[in-house]
Amino acid sequence: LVTYATYAAMCVEQTTTIPVSTNDKEAKEEHCCLHFMAIGDFGEPTDEVGEVAEAMAYVAENQHRAPSFVLTLGDNFYPDGVESVDDELFQKAWRDVFLCHRSLRIPWRVCLGNHDVYGNAQAQIDYTDSVYNTGGFWQCPSNNYEFSVPCEALDGSSTLFTVAFFCLDTNGCQ
Repeated sequence: LVTYATYAAMCVEQTTTIPVSTNDKEAKEEHCCLHFMAIGDFGEPTDEVGEVAEAMAYVAENQHRAPSFVLTLGDNFYPDGVESVDDELFQKAWRDVFLCHRSLRIPWRVCLGNHDVYGNAQAQIDYTDSVYNTGGFWQCPSNNYEFSVPCEALDGSSTLFTVAFFCLDTNGCQ
């Protein structure tokens, strides 16, 4: 079995023109940047995945703005998902590999992949509200869900717009 793990630090940058008075002729440009990480196919505690976790932690610690969350793209646990909310894979393949880095103790917005549904996909959903989810970092409220993140002006003075994300479990699609 070959495990592929990738990471990315992403920045959604938007320039928005905002009126600074009731007179629409006067306006200023505002810049917004939303930082998050995305990772997929990370569900096996190998040395290579550990190296990816270290690289993610390095990026998170050394950017001018820390990521708001990690978006998982599926295949969170190999080879056949997890069995229950107390499955040792949550500890061995996620907490011990990623959350040992303080900078990665941020919300993990979880999408399910085909290897996740080979097991008990509901257990990953139930883990969200489980007593085992110390810190509440694992966030997978449903097979399909959306969440929104406000994109604030770089100076933090206002929310310029909101970015919507959709986690879709396409495993049942034919």
